[in-house]
Amino acid sequence: MARVLSKKLLWLAIATVILVNTVILAQVLLNRSSVTYQLTLSERELKPPYHYGFNKENSGLQLTLQWSTPLLASQDEWQFLSSHPQRSLSLSQMHYASFGFAPCDDDIRRQRTSAWVLVEFAGPHFRQHMLAAEQSHAMISADIMASKKTLRAPASPQHEVETLQQLTDKQARADKLLREVQAGFTRLLVIDAAASADLLQQRIAKSTAQNKDTLLILPAEVQPSYHACHDPSSNQDRMIYINRLATSRIHVPKSFAEQLPPQLENGEQPHFMATLHYGKFFIPWLNQLQLTPVATSSEG
Repeated sequence: MARVLSKKLLWLAIATVILVNTVILAQVLLNRSSVTYQLTLSERELKPPYHYGFNKENSGLQLTLQWSTPLLASQDEWQFLSSHPQRSLSLSQMHYASFGFAPCDDDIRRQRTSAWVLVEFAGPHFRQHMLAAEQSHAMISADIMASKKTLRAPASPQHEVETLQQLTDKQARADKLLREVQAGFTRLLVIDAAASADLLQQRIAKSTAQNKDTLLILPAEVQPSYHACHDPSSNQDRMIYINRLATSRIHVPKSFAEQLPPQLENGEQPHFMATLHYGKFFIPWLNQLQLTPVATSSEG
């Protein structure tokens, strides 16, 4: 009796595995039955894992989708020279109200909710960020130049000004940060969010014909920002924090992974161009990947 029951459990386990794999395969095929969006990305938007280059083989390689929200206006002249992605986003009253967030409590993480976000690729917000970075760099360089002139003035006390070496180091840092932003800042920017995709479609309908080609609507998870709940005086009462896009890790098929170099010197990342498709269920997959000899330009 026990042997019969054991065989039944074994066959049940096998049938369950087959059923699960069949459902997964069916979902993949159905998702890829139509292409909703197609993007040509680079190492700007697709980052290898932190341990890249230490594994002996890349058969299980995944790339992380890099995205950001537009940087907010700030008095910090270094802000736009930061290549770190941002996650905070200010919404219109209508789009913020669409989430129906409850009054703030002690733990805003409880209000995490599904959302739709409007993503712009290599559009006006990216170009605006590049321009702001150049302007910030120019402002810093001008301040450094003025400080150097002050430093050389005979009447200036030595202890009241930065040393020439400090100013030289500051300029080198600004130059380095500008190069990093121009070469590596992601072109994927989340510029809006709402509880309904229809609200974002309405915004797209109002966009210029040229800009429509750079806009995507993708699922995500959001929550009220800390400032919206704990700092009412900050005028950020319609601010949200975007925790994640629904899919941020992209599997690299073995045939593509084999094209990537196993390891690069000085911690450098491989340069490549990749075609990313979003399917019927907004689940992305790599359709093509090709190495490029040099990094892509700031305009991509």
